[in-house]
Amino acid sequence: MERSLHFMAFAMTIMTLATVTYPQESYAMKQKPAMSREGPAHSRMAMAGMPRFVLTVSPKSGDYEINAECIDTPCDDRLQEPNGDLTYHWGIKYPNEEIRWIETNVPKLTVQSQSRDEKIVVFLEITDANGNKSELQHIEIHSPDVYLAENQNLYIDANGQLYKANKQRYSYSYARLHLTYREGLPEKYKGREWMPTTATILKPFSSSSQVEARDGGPLIKDILPTSELDHIKNNSEDGQVYRYVLILLNYKSKAIQFIPITFTYKTNIQQ
Repeated sequence: MERSLHFMAFAMTIMTLATVTYPQESYAMKQKPAMSREGPAHSRMAMAGMPRFVLTVSPKSGDYEINAECIDTPCDDRLQEPNGDLTYHWGIKYPNEEIRWIETNVPKLTVQSQSRDEKIVVFLEITDANGNKSELQHIEIHSPDVYLAENQNLYIDANGQLYKANKQRYSYSYARLHLTYREGLPEKYKGREWMPTTATILKPFSSSSQVEARDGGPLIKDILPTSELDHIKNNSEDGQVYRYVLILLNYKSKAIQFIPITFTYKTNIQQ
């Protein structure tokens, strides 16, 4: 029997200019109506302990690897280990075919590409050992990465100093997530509807926020305000990673691309 799909795509990775909804609360959220692969559930889901995940996709040997990355802090590592507390329910939809569902105990899946131009949609619903369910989310694999991002992975030391991925000092006042067109991008993706004007930030320990994304990309201080910088500086263990997600939006507030950003705390940046 064909399943009825009702979903909230709060964590789609790369889309074709779709409107996005997403959780406004982080880890240990309040109760909300549950959404499932069979449609809206009548009971209410206890979200405490159910972290948020963001889907990412990357090419792999002619196929695609889909990863579900936890963005909440703290995110219990054991939940993402094989035979852990979470079960991942993947739905794969090829053109003119019914959805095929697969269960795994790891947060990744390899999807075979049958044609370079086909549109493949992958759905994900996560359940825990207590029967709690995440909202059903999805990504469309055929949509291109329009932008390359520079300064996606940054470090913060015990003094609150910002560093680039190569451990070079980076001024917090002027640091920017630089956005440039991907090489060889077709001209149709350089039109106004693919140009970011603002961005929504999904954060690990606070509600989401919206920032300006013009002029080559948003400033890091807008993505990570001083209050959150101080929180990381004063409350982190050495090597602790904080994952943010930047959702680029066009002038109609429709999503263009999702870009993950990490901030890693290091007591001693030279180690």
